[in-house]
Amino acid sequence: MVKSILSYIDKRLDALSRTKWVIPVLFLLGFVTRFVGAYFGETRGDDDGIYLTMARYFLGGQGFGFVYHNFGFLYSWLPPGMGMLRALFLTLFPANELLALRFFFILLTSSTIVVHFLLAKRLFPPKYALLATLMWILYVPQWFWGSRIDGKNYAENLTVISLYLLFLSWEKRSNWLAFLIGILWTSVTLMRGEFLFVVAVMAVTSILHHGKNFTGFRTASLLLLGCGLAFAPWIIRNYRIHKRFVLISTNFYDACQKAFREGYDFSGDDPSYSPELMARLKAAPGEVERGKVFKEEVIHFIKGHPLGAARVVIGNYLNFWRPWVSLSKASLKEGMVYVVSYVPLFILFVVALFRIPWKNSFWLTIVGIIFYKSFIHVLFYTIVAFRETIMPLVIVVATYPLVRYWETKLK
Repeated sequence: MVKSILSYIDKRLDALSRTKWVIPVLFLLGFVTRFVGAYFGETRGDDDGIYLTMARYFLGGQGFGFVYHNFGFLYSWLPPGMGMLRALFLTLFPANELLALRFFFILLTSSTIVVHFLLAKRLFPPKYALLATLMWILYVPQWFWGSRIDGKNYAENLTVISLYLLFLSWEKRSNWLAFLIGILWTSVTLMRGEFLFVVAVMAVTSILHHGKNFTGFRTASLLLLGCGLAFAPWIIRNYRIHKRFVLISTNFYDACQKAFREGYDFSGDDPSYSPELMARLKAAPGEVERGKVFKEEVIHFIKGHPLGAARVVIGNYLNFWRPWVSLSKASLKEGMVYVVSYVPLFILFVVALFRIPWKNSFWLTIVGIIFYKSFIHVLFYTIVAFRETIMPLVIVVATYPLVRYWETKLK
């Protein structure tokens, strides 16, 4: 019975994966599901108000930044990418900026679903690559996450696109593609700073992929060169303002302090600053100095509460992979939908870690990015949305044991 069902599905997948209609069908499925998510879900992202303010200040000629907590004008407190994107859409669509931006993200995600299929074809036969992409399309939480106006959404899509281009550059030994990926990765990092060192994962696996051949070192160098050159204008601008080196933003230790403090409950809700901390922040002459105040708070907590700091690190990692959404962020019904959608994929992902060919540089890159992303968040407060940015990659990995089982049953 099981073999008959799998055989029927296998034939349908094989037929569809080889037809000329597979690309438009995947795009259309992605568009429809994300449109449904857009209709029933939230319009704005988590920091919508701040980024919209940044865009309006910039367009008003007041500089790129925002006023926050009466601390004066903050020039580099947040990564600038989302503010730049909001400014672009406010300029192009002043009367319907939100609607246009929403449509942009739906189109971006729908297009990335096609790229996801092309990426999966580097790892599986076409019919199983199609299976992996259909699993992403039908993963209900992504209907909502994938249609939000959010820098995390942009980073998720560009991660898939950049990985596909990376694998393509390996196959074609293309210098310009490697350089382009470095530039694209700067746009991801300027949206979401925690993605910065993914380019290092790509560089290392590029070297491993080509072995002792100089091509790997050349690819890695071009990746880093493209990233460095694209970062240069933002770094120079920050140095002119702060007279210090600021790579992405000045709020790194603010994000750390939200986790490394007494009373941290892993909910992702922003804490209130104590009167003493607020006084120290107001006394700091600039945002770089305020960052140092947060750094001192984090170090003080770690030294004074080593077990509490260990609890934060371990708890953050476990909560990164948790199967539920905080009830302060979603209803019970939404939480149940999330659990039912996520748990089977997570189980398959864990099984895959013991089965995938680790010597294969394609798999090593994908899993390396997944684990980098999960480990970097032990340093900050954790919310489910941070994991959703790598779910397309998790689903590719989760497909592996399913394919092996599938092939065994059809023999």
